Amino acid sequence: MTWMPGGHNDWFSVDPHGVNFQLRFNRRATTLYKDFDDAADVAAQLLYKEWGSRPIYLALSGGIDSELTARILLKNKIPFTPVILKIADWNKLESWYAEYWCYTNNIKPLILNYTTEEFFKQVLRLFPKSTQIKNFHQTPIFLIYEHVHQLGGCCVYSGGDINFDKDRQEFYCASLDFISNIVDAGDHPTSFFMYTPELALSYVNQFDLSHDEQYNKLSFYQVSPRPKIEYLVSLSATEGFQNILNRFCYIFKIEEFKEYFWYGTKEQIIRALSP
Repeated sequence: MTWMPGGHNDWFSVDPHGVNFQLRFNRRATTLYKDFDDAADVAAQLLYKEWGSRPIYLALSGGIDSELTARILLKNKIPFTPVILKIADWNKLESWYAEYWCYTNNIKPLILNYTTEEFFKQVLRLFPKSTQIKNFHQTPIFLIYEHVHQLGGCCVYSGGDINFDKDRQEFYCASLDFISNIVDAGDHPTSFFMYTPELALSYVNQFDLSHDEQYNKLSFYQVSPRPKIEYLVSLSATEGFQNILNRFCYIFKIEEFKEYFWYGTKEQIIRALSP
């Protein structure tokens, strides 16, 4: 195994090189924050202290996770520029929420526009990076990372949320949640929701196990409800996208990770991370 550090003070490590993605905790939280905002505030302040020497950008998709991060950064008076990636009409509904948030908060975003054909070309170009995480649907965040890097900044990504499977009553993650730790490590912060063990612990501690993930998030994120939009699923089902993936996976004999990494039950995570 090759463990790669992540989070504030390397509080966790990931290994993307085995048959399945692996993660381990290196230390516990020092405090259990019963109020999720308190844990998020501390994480944002630590992130700014460690990364604020460079301009901070936020990948703002229009989903509730990235809007939560935007709300917390703004609340803590941390200067940042939202980056909104638009791929033809594929994500126009989701990006509308991102642009609306910027409009209501009087913040000017950086908008990156791609046609479908341009995006497919980027999928081809960035395929070697995709192989490092064995997930081939993450070209959007790679493009944002590259653009931010060219501007001399760092990018906050909100893909590190701890997912919940209501049927199994367990939490899980995937390699794509840790792109900043696996690809171009050290150039951008760990995804916000896994930046500190305190934030991860508070997040899990909030969960009402009788409800699904979206309902839970809306109960403590303090953002507006909206549909769960999976535009990449629709885009990746197109013939052009599938042809690219199939050809390269065949040439390089690469398969995506078949299983998620399962953190365990709510009780197991609380025991593992509690002070």
